Amino acid sequence: MKKNEKKIDRRIIKTKEKLSSALIELMKQKPINEIRISELCDACDISRATFYNNFNKIEEVLEYYILKFAHPIEEMAIQNLRTKAYSFEEIFASVTGPIVDSLSRNDNFPYLILQHNNPKDFTDLLYNLFYTSVTGMLEECKKYYTIDIPVDIFVQHTVGSLTALFLYYLQNRSKYSMEDFKKYLAITILHKYHITIKEN
Repeated sequence: MKKNEKKIDRRIIKTKEKLSSALIELMKQKPINEIRISELCDACDISRATFYNNFNKIEEVLEYYILKFAHPIEEMAIQNLRTKAYSFEEIFASVTGPIVDSLSRNDNFPYLILQHNNPKDFTDLLYNLFYTSVTGMLEECKKYYTIDIPVDIFVQHTVGSLTALFLYYLQNRSKYSMEDFKKYLAITILHKYHITIKEN
């Protein structure tokens, strides 16, 4: 990549970060469907033209904020897989744990979304986040582990369960600590699968 391309990339990332952070702050005051693009642009001193160079609508800003957690966590899980120093359950926890941590501690924004907006929209975003992370992990996982059911069935069950359980946790956070919840995730989702390390 050339120098000027790197500068452009950094500028794009910086703009998206400013917009997404400003959106979360505005969502503390009102539902996302009441936030205007001009209001969001004013909040982070960005022109409407710049907004439309990066996003088509405000909902895409929220999606960016959520989905940005997937890639680095997926990379970390893949590195752990390659070392074979961890059990599959530990690898699974290394993928889901940071996502759950990040989403739950970021100014309680998932709770704000559930409180103010259509839960289905947020459910779809969560599903996409977990789907991206789990499928990325499993592509690498197939090189080192054998899963005794079809991978697509594993993915659908795992991602659906993650999404449903995390939504339940958001609505019932007084019942369980975060550490207990992450432990229960791995137990409930993985206990029926027979997963073994492949022989070299």
